[in-house]
Amino acid sequence: MTPTDVAHKFASRLDSSLDEKAAQQLAAILVRQEVHKGETLLPEGAVARCFLIVEQGLTRQYYYKNGIDISEHFCAEWDIVYCTDSMLKREPTTLMIEALEDGVVHNVPFDEFRRLCDESPQIMKLYVRLLEDGLIESLRKTDAQRFESARERYENFVRQYPEAARRAPGKHIASYLLMTPESLSRVRAGLLK
Repeated sequence: MTPTDVAHKFASRLDSSLDEKAAQQLAAILVRQEVHKGETLLPEGAVARCFLIVEQGLTRQYYYKNGIDISEHFCAEWDIVYCTDSMLKREPTTLMIEALEDGVVHNVPFDEFRRLCDESPQIMKLYVRLLEDGLIESLRKTDAQRFESARERYENFVRQYPEAARRAPGKHIASYLLMTPESLSRVRAGLLK
C-alpha cells in the first residue's frame, strides 16, 4: 500500500476525504514501521510526538495502577492510536502503547501534521474529527463504567471492537472492562446459555 493510499484510508476512517494534493502532503510525513508482538511502541514517561495509523495488526494502550496492568484502548486495522495529553501538552505519558500482534503502523509526526493543518483545510478537518472521535470514545467509556453492568459492558465492547474482542488476550479485555479474567469468563459463559 502506498503512503498516499494510507492517507486516503486515514481520511476515510474519519468519515472524511482528501483531494490528491492533501493526500500527497499527508503521505509525505508518514513513517512506516513494522512492529512485533509484545513491542512497546510508546513507553511510560516518553513524550508522544506522533500518532499511529494501524495498517495491520492489533495494538493496545495501557497503564499501571497499583501494580495492575489496565488496558485503556484497543486499535485494529485502520484505527488511530494516540496519547492525547502527552501529544497536546508535550508532557510525559502515563499510557503505554503495545503491539499485541506483528503488524504495520504509520507514524504521523504531530508537529508536522499540525503544520499541514495550517496549509490545508481538508487536513484541519481530519484533525478536528480525530479529536472529536477521541472525546466521544472517552465519554462512551466513562458512561459504560458508571452505568452499565458487566454483561452490558462486554456486549458493547464486542459491538464496538469486534476485532479486539476476537483477537486480544482475555486478560487485556477483562482489564479494559474493569473486571477480573474470571468475571469475564462468567459473562461470556452467560451469553452462551
